[in-house]
Amino acid sequence: MNKGKIIVLETSIDDINPEFYEYTIEKLIKAGAKEVFIQPIVMKRNRMGALLTVICEEKLKDKLIEGIFNETTAFGIRIIEATHIMLEKEVKRVKTRYGSICVKIGKFKGKIKNISPEYRDCEKLAKKKNIPIKTVYNEAIKKI
Repeated sequence: MNKGKIIVLETSIDDINPEFYEYTIEKLIKAGAKEVFIQPIVMKRNRMGALLTVICEEKLKDKLIEGIFNETTAFGIRIIEATHIMLEKEVKRVKTRYGSICVKIGKFKGKIKNISPEYRDCEKLAKKKNIPIKTVYNEAIKKI
């Protein structure tokens, strides 16, 4: 189990063109954010808005705050320090009848809790073999 400190930056926005969301998310990810997501919310006076959440390391906080102010109409950002617990991660490459696939394995106290085949590997093989992606995905899981 990996444990560490993270920073959660969040702001409520009700006056931005939703077409800007994709661009903003991409910019913040490229700037080093671990995660970026936007959720619909109802704000004061029952206005629809969005909650932008950015999760990052402490050292990138100021850079990402500037990115949020540059790319959105936000006037303020909440900064929340949090503890982040992650599964121990192991990456394996498995051979399936469809081809080779990278698989992430998450363990807690030595026991497997999650298995996640790499989406792009599965997508590539599914297209190449003209089969459903879930067939490739499930085959990779069976190989662990």
